[in-house]
Amino acid sequence: MLPQSRLRRQAAPHASDVARQIGNINRIKAVEIRTSHEGWFSAGKDRQKWAPETSETADHSLLYIVALAMFDGDITLSSYTPQKLRDSAIRAFMQKIQVVDAPEMTRLYPKYAATVVTATQDDGSTVARRVDNVPGFANHPMQRTDFEKKFRANTVSARGPRQADEALAAVRSLDQSTSISTIFDRLVVT
Repeated sequence: MLPQSRLRRQAAPHASDVARQIGNINRIKAVEIRTSHEGWFSAGKDRQKWAPETSETADHSLLYIVALAMFDGDITLSSYTPQKLRDSAIRAFMQKIQVVDAPEMTRLYPKYAATVVTATQDDGSTVARRVDNVPGFANHPMQRTDFEKKFRANTVSARGPRQADEALAAVRSLDQSTSISTIFDRLVVT
């Protein structure tokens, strides 16, 4: 639903939920991400995933996405700016994260891209969230509100709320339009 690939998308909303429940991210001493073999192999195994230098690497790093979701509460296009990629607090937090190739998650794949995010707090207690699906999967299709939320999250910073609303209105009325150029006119970033 947000700007990261399928196997990373699962963890972001639940990582932010875990952080919100804890309240103070400084209380988190360790984070474990249990994912399928494919999730681990494509997003948590390689060293470049532990210190992404580009947005292309960051959006395929389960560690980066979970850390950003815990810090910022959401993943948007602004999550991949050079400043975010070099943020020392996020980099340090990523060192607390472990990605686990979990057989119980692998058995569910590819029907489900299940992920469990567990944070251990400074008092030893844990907070965990498991997700099998987020909107955008075949067995959990996105609804109009999901598309609109995603669109706004990724366009308002570049276009502003008024232009984002105008573009959404043009998309909604596409079936009554004689030309699709009106949509593209509203999406041009100047």
